[in-house]
Amino acid sequence: MKTKHASQWFQATVVLFAFLCCQQSKSQSYKLEIVDSVQVDILSSSVRIADVHRETGEILVIQTSPPKLWLLSSKGEIKSTWQRKGLGPGAIGSSLLSAEFYGDGIAMMGSMRVKLFDRNFKLVKSMIPHYASSHVIYEGDNHLIAFEGPNGQELISYFGGPQTEFPPTSREFYNEFNIVDRLNPFGFKGETALARDSVYKPAGKLSEGSRYKNDRTYFMLKSVFDAKNTQLYYAINTDTVLYKLNLHTNKIENRYKIPFDEFFVNDGLSLGKGAYDGQNKPKDREGQIERVFSASGMEVVIYRSGLALAEYQAVVTGSDFLKTYHRKNPAKYLIVKNGKRLNSELQPPKGIRTFDMADDFGYIWAHQNISLLDEEPELITFYKLKIIPDEN
Repeated sequence: MKTKHASQWFQATVVLFAFLCCQQSKSQSYKLEIVDSVQVDILSSSVRIADVHRETGEILVIQTSPPKLWLLSSKGEIKSTWQRKGLGPGAIGSSLLSAEFYGDGIAMMGSMRVKLFDRNFKLVKSMIPHYASSHVIYEGDNHLIAFEGPNGQELISYFGGPQTEFPPTSREFYNEFNIVDRLNPFGFKGETALARDSVYKPAGKLSEGSRYKNDRTYFMLKSVFDAKNTQLYYAINTDTVLYKLNLHTNKIENRYKIPFDEFFVNDGLSLGKGAYDGQNKPKDREGQIERVFSASGMEVVIYRSGLALAEYQAVVTGSDFLKTYHRKNPAKYLIVKNGKRLNSELQPPKGIRTFDMADDFGYIWAHQNISLLDEEPELITFYKLKIIPDEN
């Protein structure tokens, strides 16, 4: 009888353990869902959210060109507006690439410059990097993010390429490649001094195991990143690995293979001038990581898988290229924790055009896709998305 009771107890324990594992597995499935929206009365269709204040919920909306910025309440009411072209002390240049709440004011980023303003848009400091860049700066990316530095709030920026004079066809380019630039506004004295030295410090680099350090040439590499508190979450746009970097120590604390459903990569081209000729050779359309977000203790990766050569050639030779290309190679998303994919549905919620940024309240902000509407709306709608359990 004793043996029989033990056997029954063991069987019940196994069944209970299996049940709990099943329940735990179910509870670990998540999805992105639109939970709220903010409508804004702005007469421009080419705007995006650059930042959300971590305490007040105020919103910075920017227009790249001509440069314009709106400071909104958390409900989307316009509180103040800044607009100025040119290169004067209170201007940012021909393009406003990003903006960020910083201290008691606002930081704005133009081409190869970051300026700090107070809430009345009076210039406080102008910071120009000590190196020249000939790299492409991609409009629409979040190029400027604040983080908690060892001595107070600092900024990280990205000007389209690493701090190197070497071309991507050389081995030295990948040895000197840095992920972002770290800005320390406290690194120099003076209210409006030009910070050409000592302020823009390289942060992050290609790890020794990176696929880009294999003596091959890779064109059009760019950093895709987010920052929360002291951590930088990043990937290279055509890579398959996501990294978590401590911005205090400049050391990688975690890395994992991104669990893509499908992601085309190329093997690079030969080093030297011959790589330029190799760009025109037929090959698969490689995948692209478009956004990396940190939200609710997880990472969200927005990407396109790419297309096999034959399918891509069919798209190129067909009519209405862009529409067909985006249909064949749609934007997808992953919710990931410790390298494990947690979502079953890859397609973003219907009605999303592009993703902008992730705030400190756990929301990911996105644009409404007005092409799905029957008529042009009078107000611009920004969606707030949240990671929630997927009950299906």
